[in-house]
Amino acid sequence: MKEIQKYQLAQLVNMHSIKAMFEEIKYNFLYNYSINDFQKVRDIFNDFLSLCRTNTFEHDGIVNAVNTMLAYSCIIDGYNIDNATLPASVAKVGLITCLLHDSSIADSKPAHDHIQRSISFINRYFDENKIDRQEYNLAVRMVEYTDLFNDVSGIDLKKEEERLAGCMVGTANIVGQMSTRTYLERLFASYDVIRKFKIIDQPSILQLLKKTIEFYNTTIKTRIEKDYKGVYKYCRTHFNKRYRIDANLYIEAIERQLNYLEDVLEKAPDTFKEKLRRT
Repeated sequence: MKEIQKYQLAQLVNMHSIKAMFEEIKYNFLYNYSINDFQKVRDIFNDFLSLCRTNTFEHDGIVNAVNTMLAYSCIIDGYNIDNATLPASVAKVGLITCLLHDSSIADSKPAHDHIQRSISFINRYFDENKIDRQEYNLAVRMVEYTDLFNDVSGIDLKKEEERLAGCMVGTANIVGQMSTRTYLERLFASYDVIRKFKIIDQPSILQLLKKTIEFYNTTIKTRIEKDYKGVYKYCRTHFNKRYRIDANLYIEAIERQLNYLEDVLEKAPDTFKEKLRRT
């Protein structure tokens, strides 16, 4: 079993606090861009929170969106450290897309068709708030990067910096979710959705957990390394430059989770549910 370093993202920011996470997102953004560029992000963030609270959907949905934003902010900061700074307009739309990429949750319905429903939500929101249609077109194309089975080479973005930001959004969607402390617990909820809506053949929860490890080692690693151009590596640059921690805390958190899952399934196959439902 691979040895994982002791550092954790939770040592840097309170991952249980949406406010604390959003402040970290702001700081990461302001390393490279102006506060005026961030104001629209803040306005949309506040609107989204208000809408979600009105519809009283699960708290996990908001946390997932903010986790994705945070991961994206780390990736783009690391990229800007190592390369020429991405245009503020592209970086800003990427951050907004991370917030709204799963905005189907705002209508309180199961998100098994979340890509198209999120695009519809973004369309309505941008139209009602008279947000530039060019930004809408870019946000919609970026949402398509969050579909794990979409051929990203066919996404209609002409500029290299836009395609790169799309890869960052797609990567942030993966590492932001899989690195969270409650990721393993949330697999049980995912299983309930799979079973209820018959999204795929109905495996047992044990089979789903085993497939999660296999899925990461094959599909996910290929996706973030090849399809998303390895932009996850810029997280390490970010943590090294900003915190003097020479590690990719996202990848280490994911591997720590899956190592624990593998260990539980191997040593306690009869009591794995109790061991995975951690406090």
